[in-house]
Amino acid sequence: MATKKTEKADKEVKLWVNSLKDRIVFARSSSGISQMKLAENLGIHVTTLNKYERGKRKPDAETLSNIAEVTGCPSGWLLTGDGTVGAKAVEEEKEVTAKYISLLEANVRKLELENEDLKAYINKLTTKPKATKKK
Repeated sequence: MATKKTEKADKEVKLWVNSLKDRIVFARSSSGISQMKLAENLGIHVTTLNKYERGKRKPDAETLSNIAEVTGCPSGWLLTGDGTVGAKAVEEEKEVTAKYISLLEANVRKLELENEDLKAYINKLTTKPKATKKK
């Protein structure tokens, strides 16, 4: 539950981070990372990061995801500006990601079982019955 103080802070953040370039600057500066360090962590040249932050160039999806990961900002917020920023948002994103991973793991287990059943069925169909000897 958001307090009036956090709601006000969220509104203030939205006022000046309404573009991708501003959200990249906000993500980097609020995480205490220099341009040089972020560029190094992303494996890009600092001038490229500077172009992202000035709006002269847009990062690709992978770079945007990496910026979110390194700075701890939710990638959805970084891309659209929707949602919340901060520890609560990161926790929410971790929970959603954990649930998604659990669902994927359950589906993988189900597919593995179905695969084993199909292999057994195919084996049964392709194996010739053993002839019995008459006495």
